[in-house]
Amino acid sequence: MREDWLWLMKKFFSNVFLPVAVIVLVYMYCGLLLGLIASAALIIFWIYRYLPTIYMSLGHSYYLKDNDKMFDYFEKAYNTGRLTAEQKLNYAYMAMREGRMEKAERLFNAVLAYKQKPDLMARARLNYALFLWKSGNLDEALELTEEVFKDYKSSLSYGNYGYLLMMKGDLDKALEINLEAYEYNDANAVIADNLGQNYYLLGRYEESREIFEKLIASKPQFPIPYYNYAKTLYALGEKTEALENLNTALQYPFSSVAELSRDEVENMIAKIEEELNQ
Repeated sequence: MREDWLWLMKKFFSNVFLPVAVIVLVYMYCGLLLGLIASAALIIFWIYRYLPTIYMSLGHSYYLKDNDKMFDYFEKAYNTGRLTAEQKLNYAYMAMREGRMEKAERLFNAVLAYKQKPDLMARARLNYALFLWKSGNLDEALELTEEVFKDYKSSLSYGNYGYLLMMKGDLDKALEINLEAYEYNDANAVIADNLGQNYYLLGRYEESREIFEKLIASKPQFPIPYYNYAKTLYALGEKTEALENLNTALQYPFSSVAELSRDEVENMIAKIEEELNQ
């Protein structure tokens, strides 16, 4: 944390404070005209220097409102040739999230091909493992995640590892990891959802309900927890409450990263409504 703070201070000093101080001195000792020229030069430099970041920020502002426009800005940022590895990783994840798998693969490879800071490399490998899973290579994805997990414990690594173990069907091992993850960070929605789903898959519905009640109270902003909670409630015979959570799930955007579609939620709603009307 202290290293991050020192890095930010160094960046601020070199990129903002020092150039502005030079401009002030130019105004003071060289006159208005040279001061204006120096100011214009600095503005042009800042625009050039931070153009990829500007484009990426503009792209994110269109997320869920106009995803095509979001990716147009991302591509403009990429075409500057000056995206950082962190920005490439962000672009890769968003491309994977929205089903643009070819672009995601190229960007992941662009990050993984070079030496990165340990934290960034670990996150890149974990996200690439999700890409492998989404591409139909679950065993390879799980192997890569396990390899990263040995030396890198984080909410991301716990969440991915626990989930992939459930996808593999290794529910006992998954429960071991998901319980450990929940102890590590019970406020993380993905980790909590994994544990609740794990209990559900094991038929331990009351324990699943307990986890989901706490999770849903935090109002997660994605549909999966509401859908999984609804499945638990349905298994417990609480169909009306299940229906309420399914309808809440439909209020949030669906991602191609997750194994849940709007159709699945709507099909379960139709099934429960039919049963309630009988």
